Amino acid sequence: MPLYAGKSAIDYTFGSQTFGATAKCMVFKSDGTKPGMAHSDLVSKCEISGSKVTVTMAKSSTANFHVQIVGMDAWLASTGNKVTGNVVSYTTTVQTTDSTESK
Repeated sequence: MPLYAGKSAIDYTFGSQTFGATAKCMVFKSDGTKPGMAHSDLVSKCEISGSKVTVTMAKSSTANFHVQIVGMDAWLASTGNKVTGNVVSYTTTVQTTDSTESK
């Protein structure tokens, strides 16, 4: 799926998990199906707000990168939490995901 510089964003909400005030995003180039060692230049902004992580595209491309969150509070996973996500281009949601611990 093509994503567009400054016009596309990917967001994920991690149920009731919050990451804390000291959490930071790091975005790495992909090395096959795992994160590589080099930082990616495909993302211009990675924001953490409460339980939501949003990355905004810096270049027009596919989503060929990995996001790592560091410096976060303890993980508070529970069976009631689920991860939801959206890919938005030009203010239109073009893809969604909805997952629970049991899937």
